[in-house]
Amino acid sequence: MLANRYRSGSDYVGWHSDNERDMGEHPVIASLSLGASRVFRVRPRSGGKSKGLLLRHGSLLVMWGDSQSLFKHSVPRTAQPVGERVNLTFRYVST
Repeated sequence: MLANRYRSGSDYVGWHSDNERDMGEHPVIASLSLGASRVFRVRPRSGGKSKGLLLRHGSLLVMWGDSQSLFKHSVPRTAQPVGERVNLTFRYVST
């Protein structure tokens, strides 16, 4: 499990894919949002427009299959006043 704390709209995570080798070819990732709502953005790895999804308190986002090889995702900064958020990400890592 990985825990990320977002203290305000200034805290963010940039565009990335969770495609590390030790997570396998088709990783399954479950992401639980606790606290303030934030927008989760997804875009094709090849570029192009992104789509946003509002993750509210208690939201569970699951990514699997080719999602990490085909897409990147982020939680961007926001100028909107938002409270604290904690994101718990669960993933299988082989050793």
